[in-house]
Amino acid sequence: MIKGVSFVVLFTLILSAFSTLFLPESNSVFYDNIKSTVARGFYGEPKNSLDVIAVGNSNIESGFSPMELWNQYGITGYTCGEPFQNIFQANNILSEVLTCQKPKVVILETDGVFPLNDRTDTLYQSLDSRLNHMFPIFEYHNLWKIMFSGNTAAVSSDQSNPSRGYLYSRADLPFSGRRPNQRYGPVMDQICSSALDGFDNLCRKNHIQLVLVYVPTAYSWNQERHDWMENYAVRHSLPFLDLNTSVSDFQIDWRKDTRDGGTHLNLSGAQRVTLYLGSYLHQHYDLPDHRKDLAFRQWNEDYKRYLKMTTPKPTVHLGNPPGKRLIAGSPSAR
Repeated sequence: MIKGVSFVVLFTLILSAFSTLFLPESNSVFYDNIKSTVARGFYGEPKNSLDVIAVGNSNIESGFSPMELWNQYGITGYTCGEPFQNIFQANNILSEVLTCQKPKVVILETDGVFPLNDRTDTLYQSLDSRLNHMFPIFEYHNLWKIMFSGNTAAVSSDQSNPSRGYLYSRADLPFSGRRPNQRYGPVMDQICSSALDGFDNLCRKNHIQLVLVYVPTAYSWNQERHDWMENYAVRHSLPFLDLNTSVSDFQIDWRKDTRDGGTHLNLSGAQRVTLYLGSYLHQHYDLPDHRKDLAFRQWNEDYKRYLKMTTPKPTVHLGNPPGKRLIAGSPSAR
């Protein structure tokens, strides 16, 4: 028994020691096959320079643009959204944020709070996230390929992302109005609820204002989930903005604001959501306007890059040169 316990303790200590070598300190390009480089772009920002952090799955990744927030209000923000991010992973990424930033407000997109399937899957997600948080070597184990390749620049560099985590898309595919028969998991279970409590407590411990939000989507929301989240918000004295159904002064245009038939928002949809949330944040929280602060001049330069990235290029119409007629059957006509 003593040998067995000694082995477990020694193995855990060694695992913890090696894990510190794999814990990321930047958002370098080598994360591409491990985790979203863009979601961890906060590592590339000056320390304690971000006032608002948005966390959640692809809904927030596609639906909240910090550069629009900057242009309108001068508020610095970052979107830490990832596809299929669950509440356990949201806890982990917020813990990462707090190693280098002190946000005043955190926006949590609530779609990822709810269990997708049965209790077994939820338990697996919870344990997986806890182990990854305790022992980063599990999550970032592929870094050894870079660390032993001699490419030290990749390991140590910090990269700023000009869109501040927002996934840009100008694609335009309207929602048809037809919703498929979609199977949902249980409205809520104790494991996910406890994880949400943990997220709330982490915010309170760090004096962060938590705002619960649901970004519009045509498919992954229902009244039961809205009611549960609204009751949770009331019990914990938190704001809950359901932009999919219940906010009277907000309206999405399902003909123009979605890139894939209603699942995710495009640029125009993200602009609507961001400007609405920006107005809410501006009215309810004491967030500074940094637009004239020389320490934040890089944001003005990045906004120009953001505009260049999101502004459509003019369409070039290829037609006949003035005064020239094409004769049927000629090579030019063909």
